[in-house]
Amino acid sequence: MHFRARKAARAKTEVVEQELKKQREARQCGSNDLSTAQCAQMHNEDQLERRFVINQALEEKSDFNFPKIHLLSHYADQISRYGSLPQYFTESCETSHKLFKNAYHRSNHVDAIPQIIQGYMREHSFAMKELNMEV
Repeated sequence: MHFRARKAARAKTEVVEQELKKQREARQCGSNDLSTAQCAQMHNEDQLERRFVINQALEEKSDFNFPKIHLLSHYADQISRYGSLPQYFTESCETSHKLFKNAYHRSNHVDAIPQIIQGYMREHSFAMKELNMEV
């Protein structure tokens, strides 16, 4: 699905799905004189029709108007007006996460938090010893 479905769109798809289910039950394979292959073909056609109708209903009531995408629509204008925007700059966050990522990769991934803390304590104690040796 390429769109974000709102509650109204989901409700409409449920109604459409119920209608299709009633139609499918009305023309059951067992009550008709159909072969197994014809019954399977009818089932596949029903499934394709169901997918098409549901996607169509979702696209009618769906849009890209939700906060994350809406904010993206303002970036180009703000950047052309004010230049680079520090509030959108992610390098500082990425740099701070890099230490945690490396520590996690050094752990055995089972109960990693105590191992990460122990690694930081070890690095900190070595740094303190180096500083004491310089003095």
